[in-house]
Amino acid sequence: MKQALFQSCHIYRYRQPLRKSLPLKTVTLTEREGFILEMVDQAGLVHYGEASPLTDFSQETLSEALMQLKHAAELYCTRGTVDQNLMFPSVAFAIESIRFSAGKKKWCRQKAPSAPLLMGADESSLERLDHWQGDWPREFKLKVGRNAIKQDVEAVKKILERIPEQINLRLDANQRWSLDEAIDFSMQVPINRISYIEEPTGDCGDFPQLFQATGMGYALDETLQACAVNLKRPEMVPFNVVDGLKAVDGLKAVVLKPTLVGGIAKCQSLAAWARESELRTVFSSSFESALGVGIIEQLSLECDPLESAGLDTLSAFRSPEFCLLPDIGKPLPFDLTHNMEIVWSYHSAL
Repeated sequence: MKQALFQSCHIYRYRQPLRKSLPLKTVTLTEREGFILEMVDQAGLVHYGEASPLTDFSQETLSEALMQLKHAAELYCTRGTVDQNLMFPSVAFAIESIRFSAGKKKWCRQKAPSAPLLMGADESSLERLDHWQGDWPREFKLKVGRNAIKQDVEAVKKILERIPEQINLRLDANQRWSLDEAIDFSMQVPINRISYIEEPTGDCGDFPQLFQATGMGYALDETLQACAVNLKRPEMVPFNVVDGLKAVDGLKAVVLKPTLVGGIAKCQSLAAWARESELRTVFSSSFESALGVGIIEQLSLECDPLESAGLDTLSAFRSPEFCLLPDIGKPLPFDLTHNMEIVWSYHSAL
């Protein structure tokens, strides 16, 4: 009988309060909940992954992710392989993170450049900019589309007034606008200070029209998630829609969120396509814990160490350093795992 690759596996549930309520598409979160996957190999080295679907953005619920994660973890523990195309995106990210960790001797110690996240131009955000310490980032990311167009325009202008002229904004509308609203907004903001806008409307066919009408460049995010759901093989990405967009000027970047796209292999396939197409590749987090964000940072550094990743979601947590990614092969601190709920365990037969 073939020896199992891993001797044991645990799944921990975490719940972490947010600094303030986080409005999504249909719900408002006050805490983040997810699962930490821990697997110990036959040499005693410990590897981690995270499965934390995000309400309104993930196709799977927390309970669905947990049920599948248990099954996938047992298969991977005993066989060392799982068909990632049969897994939910968040589960694929957790399992593939184990493989990603096991294939390395150490993590890269370089810090990935980041585009700090601004949820708006409220008093706390503006105060953060007014009292900025240290070097300025190359870009900030600003969420738009949650308020009236006039308010969003004012928010952009207020923020641009407070940051150096050489710094741009990435905007993210999360598909909240119509084409007319996106054009109205774009006509009122300084295009030369906007790197791109992510998913301005719910129809990716609108994006080239927006660029043609206003000069506003765009990035793909949710559109890529929809493509990735239908992948049959990780190395074969269905870019029929995306290729059509690339034929029209205006596409500037692809935003890769492993929790939502469907794991590491799919993100790497998308990143390779983006490089061939001379597009920016921006790895981004989806409000995972520091452990999940740490893995995404490693992916970003491996892909392009100079690109500003979207990793500032940890600033939304009351305890942003909860569950930091440990060194390769090292376990999480005992007092941390001891205070998390163990929802499933597996020990392979010797």
